Amino acid sequence: MIIDTTVDNKAKIKYIFPLWKRGLGGFNLLKRPSVTKPIIIIPIMSYHLFVKRTTLFRAAIWMGVALSSACQPASENTQPEISEPEVEDALVFEETNGVVAVEAEHFTNQTDTLVRKWYTIEESTTSLPTPDPDENNAATASGGVYLEALPDTRTTHDDVLTKGENFFPEPGKAGILNYNVYFNTPGKYYVWVRTHTSGTEDNGIHVGLDGEWPETGQRMQFDGNKQEWSWESRQRTEEIHTGVPELIYLMIEEPGRHTISFSMREDGFEFDKWAMTLAYQAPEGTGLEAKIYNK
Repeated sequence: MIIDTTVDNKAKIKYIFPLWKRGLGGFNLLKRPSVTKPIIIIPIMSYHLFVKRTTLFRAAIWMGVALSSACQPASENTQPEISEPEVEDALVFEETNGVVAVEAEHFTNQTDTLVRKWYTIEESTTSLPTPDPDENNAATASGGVYLEALPDTRTTHDDVLTKGENFFPEPGKAGILNYNVYFNTPGKYYVWVRTHTSGTEDNGIHVGLDGEWPETGQRMQFDGNKQEWSWESRQRTEEIHTGVPELIYLMIEEPGRHTISFSMREDGFEFDKWAMTLAYQAPEGTGLEAKIYNK
């Protein structure tokens, strides 16, 4: 509450109260860029109508409190729309013997979803953002569930490429998935992703560590014509667009809890599971079962 205490016998006193935007007949409604609630200027009365200034202050404060309470909406939200994380169970996974495996849908939270978002897909899923030209591939996914970045507006090289909408060459810009992992063994970990590629423009993703996006985690590239779930760990380069083996890895310098993050590179990417290994050896089938850290 802001009170203008400059008074004299002739001037009217103006009291400024932050109130919600509602119909208030007879009041002047203002907005300031730095204030999230509207400002109402209320001409109270001429000073000579009040005997003492203390009485005036008490009356003004009482009026401001009463009007603020009366005008407070029950459900209206005046905050700007932001990208809220979609929080799943806050699981912490554990690396043992140089290997950690995690189902893609078991993320701790998802952020930066205003443009594109990861959606959980099961066999029974029928309602998803469009366009989504891919078939439902949950029947052969690990655990019968996977994620897809939607909507999918670019599936072929002939479709329009729009940076910041259906293509994100820089990591950490859209559709960020975070996972908590406890590492017992520090070292150089190769990152593997199990994906289902249905086209040449739905086959890229980025991976990061503890809020950073190192070069060795950018531009994970996958074969765009396999038409089945498969594990890959390759990095796209200017010379080899299909990706170079052994270039995608994260350095775990210290044992303990770390955050592994994935962010979208191309919309329409289908994400089933991921793993990190000290040895450059692709997981088989659906990979190892995830281990929960309980300490």
